[in-house]
Parts: sequence; C-alpha cells; structure tokens
Amino acid sequence: MVKHPQILARDMVHTLTNFQGSGKDIVCTGVPIKLSETPGEAKMVFARTGENTDEVLAGIGYSAAQIEQFHKVGIV
Repeated sequence: MVKHPQILARDMVHTLTNFQGSGKDIVCTGVPIKLSETPGEAKMVFARTGENTDEVLAGIGYSAAQIEQFHKVGIV
C-alpha cells in the first residue's frame, strides 16, 4: 500500500530514514485530509527511549517506591 502511486502522489506516507540512529527506516502516515487553504502538517515528534517509563509503570499499577527500586537495581 505504501508504494501505491496514488498514496505517493498525495503524500500520504513519509519514510523516516535511519530513525533516531537505529539504522532502520520507518514509514509513518501523513495528513490524510488535504485542504487547499489550510494544509495540515505531519509533525514527527517522538519520545526519547525511556522518557515516559515512570509514567507507564505508574499507569499499570506500580507504586512510586517500586519504580524507585527498579531504578536502583537497574531494571529501568
């Protein structure tokens, strides 16, 4: 699908080469709705590795003390 001429002509996908120095390319969707007077913009902003770890762990039920212990022993 990402190589279909119509998809490419409408900038429906964007390829990020060597994503964050990983050596891998990833394909992301672009702006699906095209408006001539107010065009959208795809912003490729991603969290850094580990940036949201504490929030994710808290969100799935770990206490602050448990998360702190994970840091102390090198789990995260």
